[in-house]
Amino acid sequence: PPSLNHNPLSNDYIPINNLYTVYVRANGDATWLGLRSYEALVRTKQDYKVSPTPMSFVSFNSNFADKIEVKIVKNSGSISSVKVRPNSYGITPVVDGNTIYFDVKDSGKISVEVDGDIDHNLFIFANNLETPLVGAISGKTVVFYKPGLHKMSELNAINNPSGTFYYFSPGVHNFVNNNGDIGRGILY
Repeated sequence: PPSLNHNPLSNDYIPINNLYTVYVRANGDATWLGLRSYEALVRTKQDYKVSPTPMSFVSFNSNFADKIEVKIVKNSGSISSVKVRPNSYGITPVVDGNTIYFDVKDSGKISVEVDGDIDHNLFIFANNLETPLVGAISGKTVVFYKPGLHKMSELNAINNPSGTFYYFSPGVHNFVNNNGDIGRGILY
């Protein structure tokens, strides 16, 4: 049977975006799982003098044994058109008033554009269920970080040795490095 879950993030580290309310459920389930919609500041143009635009994102995890139904409610205003990208996924949305419905059959990164507005789209990260790392990174050193605020000095103290992977558990982390980064954490 399909398995479905999500990893809510702490409001202490990343703002909520209320443009959309998003729900998912395994095919045929009666109960919808509500997903928090978070805000990401993104520059939509190559000109870095342009201010970042607030966009929304949600994520969920599934084994995709069956399709996952997605319901998106636009919290203000009506909807006249929707594009779900990438086009290669072949997702055809259905619009009913201010609500969008479609199915996701596999993991992937999805962009939902309402009324041609590419500056305030919704990103959906449909992830496979996480699997244990045992043996996945043979011969490598793996450093685990729990969600939360981490100072750059923590990373510098590790000295960034070659072949070290940093695993970010689900949640929000505030630093980046140039070696291998894996996991479900969000760098913000």
